[in-house]
Amino acid sequence: MLVPVLVDAAGCEWSLLEFQGELLPSGGKGALDLQGVDIGTLRFGHAGVLTLRIGTHVLTGTVQTLPKPFAILHKSDASHAMDGTTDGSVGAAAAQVQYEVVGIARTRVVFASRPKPVLA
Repeated sequence: MLVPVLVDAAGCEWSLLEFQGELLPSGGKGALDLQGVDIGTLRFGHAGVLTLRIGTHVLTGTVQTLPKPFAILHKSDASHAMDGTTDGSVGAAAAQVQYEVVGIARTRVVFASRPKPVLA
């Protein structure tokens, strides 16, 4: 089976964030969906040190190069009408899966230490 993959030449450069633990969204939503949720504030410091502030916690991390780049894919389902089937009927829909490369991740930010609390 061949899966069509679209590559955008002007794809964005991405980085992976690697840390231990769980991210649970605050709010009364029953689902654990993090899409569109602001996680925190990421700041670039001196000497390649990054800080990520999530609520009242601060994590410090460093940037590392990945051994192999990762492709960031977006999956979409497209329905196309078939030209005809063996019995001659027209209009039977066939589902086709398509992947689009939206970015390439060549670096990762590793937060190896435990979060430090911030006093308000």
